[in-house]
Amino acid sequence: MQLWQLEPNLITVNAAISACANCDEWGLALRLLCDLSEPDEVGCSAALQACARAGLWERALSFLQQMQHRRLQPDIRSCLTPCIAELEQRGLLTQELSFLTGSPESSSSRPA
Repeated sequence: MQLWQLEPNLITVNAAISACANCDEWGLALRLLCDLSEPDEVGCSAALQACARAGLWERALSFLQQMQHRRLQPDIRSCLTPCIAELEQRGLLTQELSFLTGSPESSSSRPA
């Protein structure tokens, strides 16, 4: 964007993050997200999707926790469904998503 002397805004950065997620460029998606002063659901969901598609489940779950802390709702269809399916397949669903329900289970109860 600097080539045309344009200033990025939330819409253009979110579009770039989504494009990166679709092209499996999770690292670039995360760098773009970090450039936003106040990321929204669209950008966070796209970054979460990029991590999930790359198999970075712990990072994707960390994003879910950060989004919950910021009171942002991820896009269930594109983000949560693949994450939940993968965790369920690995037998980690209740352990990893206990933070959503406020369950007293903690990371210390996870198998090593």
